[in-house]
Amino acid sequence: MLARAESIQDGPERNKALAAATEFVMADQPIIPLYHFHHIVGYGPRVVSYVMHPRGWTTAMQALAATE
Repeated sequence: MLARAESIQDGPERNKALAAATEFVMADQPIIPLYHFHHIVGYGPRVVSYVMHPRGWTTAMQALAATE
């Protein structure tokens, strides 16, 4: 399928052939997750306005100290 797609000049027909090859490969591609993040978040009364990034990143700019 890829050899056929490579033999076609750039354009819609080649894009269609590449899309078909991609769909063919992805239909049988097994996916095995090898790692999963566990997000651990902790805060207390001295920390306010903390929002965890969906990817789990934490930076000092994401948290503000509570005014006492």
